[in-house]
Amino acid sequence: MLRHLVSENVKPSRRNPRLIDLTRFKFLASSRNDASLADALSPSQLAEGQEMLNFILQTRSKLLGQGHIATGEVKYCIGLLHLHMGNTSEARQSISFACDVYSKHLGPEHPSTRDAYGTLQSINKPDEAPAADV
Repeated sequence: MLRHLVSENVKPSRRNPRLIDLTRFKFLASSRNDASLADALSPSQLAEGQEMLNFILQTRSKLLGQGHIATGEVKYCIGLLHLHMGNTSEARQSISFACDVYSKHLGPEHPSTRDAYGTLQSINKPDEAPAADV
């Protein structure tokens, strides 16, 4: 079911796991700005998503290493998922990890790096809007 929600208009195949990752990431990123998207998922669908992302993380960590940008991407997705599930501590840890990897590989001014830091800042200071400059 989660696969259907994540890739409503995209038909990823087993041969293209990168496309599947990207559609999941786009779903999580867009649901950050529209909470109703995440609210449409049942606890079992969220658990399935978490299981899939953890599998991807294990695979990337083993094959590419902890500091690889692809590992950072999946850590950011896991952080967003934890954030939607209300697990602030886990979200902070995963997104902080992603921020470090993004900064190293993409630089501090890259849009992905700035977005990750903005998300981290919103977790650390939930009563304030994320700053435009990171």
